[in-house]
Amino acid sequence: MSGSSRYLFAKACVHAASCTGWVGITSFLGFLTYIENHGNFVAPHPHNETWVASRGSSPWEPQSFIMEEQCGKPCKYDFLLHTETMQEDWVKLMDKMGEPRTLLPHDVNPTNGAKELVVFDEAALDIIHRIDANMFEEWGYKKRTAFNLRVQTGAPH
Repeated sequence: MSGSSRYLFAKACVHAASCTGWVGITSFLGFLTYIENHGNFVAPHPHNETWVASRGSSPWEPQSFIMEEQCGKPCKYDFLLHTETMQEDWVKLMDKMGEPRTLLPHDVNPTNGAKELVVFDEAALDIIHRIDANMFEEWGYKKRTAFNLRVQTGAPH
């Protein structure tokens, strides 16, 4: 899930424009909650007027909001690269363009810090399913049940 990599990038705070520690975020769930409560977007069915009035104070937006802003709804694109199959998609793009096949750099999302457990529990997934609903609908991603993901965190090497 791309949300976790955005969280880890903001948490590492090496090249990030905004860092989680600056606003007291200490967990992935805290990151998602902050985006849901303070993002500069309006969900189709806001919880209440206070929720809508507090929008716009977050430096982070849901992935679906970014995608819609960049390519419309439905998204219009020339070629689609999926995070989970990026190398394979890259080779297909090179073939389509008639260019020599190349490998992507090994360090697409480089880190060299300690292993961290990112918990995708029911609360985190509920937020992801709400704020990124159109990602699941438009791109056909399946909604998952709770799981944990051990990831590398820290500064790029």
